[in-house]
Amino acid sequence: MNGYSLIGDNGTVCRIAFEMHGFEEVFNEHACSLVLRACASLGDRVRGEQIHSMVIKNGLDADAFVGTSLFSMYSRTGLLDEAEKTFESIVGIDVRCLNSNDFGVWESRGWGEGDSGVSRFHGCLHEISVANAVVTMYGKHGLVEEAERVFQGMEERNLVTWTAMLSVYLKTGFPLKAIDWFARMIVVLLTVLDACAECKNFESLVQVHGLVIKLSYILDDFVCTALIDAYVQCENLGAARLVFDGLATLNIAPFNAILAGEADEDDFMHLFNRVRLSGVQPDWLGGSLHCYIFKSGFCEHIDVGNALITMYAKCGSIEQARQIFIGMERRDSVTYNAMISGYGVHGRGKDALTLLQRMETDGLRPDEVSLVAALQACAYSGLFEDGFHLFSDMKKRCLIEPGIEHENCMVDLLCRSGRLMEAMDFAAESRFRDSSLLWRTLVNGCRLRRNTKIGRIASERLISLAPGKAASYILTSNMYSMGGMSKEAAKARMMMTDRELKKETGCSWIEIDNHIHHFVARWDGNSESEEFPVKLEEL
Repeated sequence: MNGYSLIGDNGTVCRIAFEMHGFEEVFNEHACSLVLRACASLGDRVRGEQIHSMVIKNGLDADAFVGTSLFSMYSRTGLLDEAEKTFESIVGIDVRCLNSNDFGVWESRGWGEGDSGVSRFHGCLHEISVANAVVTMYGKHGLVEEAERVFQGMEERNLVTWTAMLSVYLKTGFPLKAIDWFARMIVVLLTVLDACAECKNFESLVQVHGLVIKLSYILDDFVCTALIDAYVQCENLGAARLVFDGLATLNIAPFNAILAGEADEDDFMHLFNRVRLSGVQPDWLGGSLHCYIFKSGFCEHIDVGNALITMYAKCGSIEQARQIFIGMERRDSVTYNAMISGYGVHGRGKDALTLLQRMETDGLRPDEVSLVAALQACAYSGLFEDGFHLFSDMKKRCLIEPGIEHENCMVDLLCRSGRLMEAMDFAAESRFRDSSLLWRTLVNGCRLRRNTKIGRIASERLISLAPGKAASYILTSNMYSMGGMSKEAAKARMMMTDRELKKETGCSWIEIDNHIHHFVARWDGNSESEEFPVKLEEL
């Protein structure tokens, strides 16, 4: 019976009990208690009363253990008068009996209604200080479940309540629960601090800060970061700096919080340098830089806004890029182009087309870059019909003659829509048909679609136009490989080897004083630019 009780199969417990009775086995206090608990869980008042008769017959009605189970059964099945009579007859009432009394009435009548003297605590547990004391009392007697039930039944809790429960777990040998509770307490603190910040309640924030110190949470990074952020929101940067300066270790989060509140250029740069010198990687500073730019008034500079949009879009934060766009008082074609391009690479083609239309509504005529970005957005998002319509209408609508970039977008669009034959016809009839760019895009489209029939024709055209480019052979070889034509793939590679061609090394460049400086992969410097590695390390 105990085994089935542990897994919650109370029906089987009752069945075994009545089989036991059929074999005329004598029920002791433990057996009676098990069956009564099962009847209570099942709400089986009839069987419970039968067991009560057996209890009286066997002289177990004065036993505290059995009496407590009887009380629980009657209170759970709604017979509160019988429950009270049973409770008063128990000899040697202990804390566990009192607990059963309290919560049997609570579950039947509702918290705080009282029971004309039966309950020892109802009627005053609505006072948070009393409820906290009851939680503490149960903890001292090792009654963890009872302490949890009081906690769960409290309509209002404070940090003393949470601390009391933490103490219960620690004193009763539940270290894992104590750790979990500790984490939950931090969540409570963070929630309270967030509330103080939201309503800018400086007085309450100071009180919570004092409690944080008292409970020794001032060493927790999350709590300190929340404190700094709350003080910043309450526009008390001095208090935020005091918390920040008291940190034993420096990491990303508190730096981010304090920098978000700095509007003074000298202080901002001082903190920024402190970040750099502390060894914290500054790749997370975009949000703080954003806040600083807006606080310092740099957001009025259209170039800064355009740069932020591009940065956020390239970093994958398209929503933040959109917020910058919305918040800008002035916008130019570069602003729209950056946002349209951002929408495109994030697969939000519909948003890109809507923005293109809004650009025209705002009195700005889309330029070549705008249309390239919009066509790419159509290709990436599968908006093929929209892309065809935009391309065919661009000369009339925007007074722009399609260039090679636009026609290349159309080849890509046709390839992505699976219309490879149309893509090849388009490239062959294009006024840029002698450009390797269109054919390279077509070969890549055939590679992705595993269409070696059209891919063979396109690759032959590509190699004839760019025989000295290793990329032509590599792309052709890859196309054949994905199509399962390993011999043809090897042949393309052999052609590249025979012509002594090598894959071009990745290259980037910058312009300084009208002079182009090139950087290639695995570059180890040269005599003309020995200071470059030093500067790169410094950056």
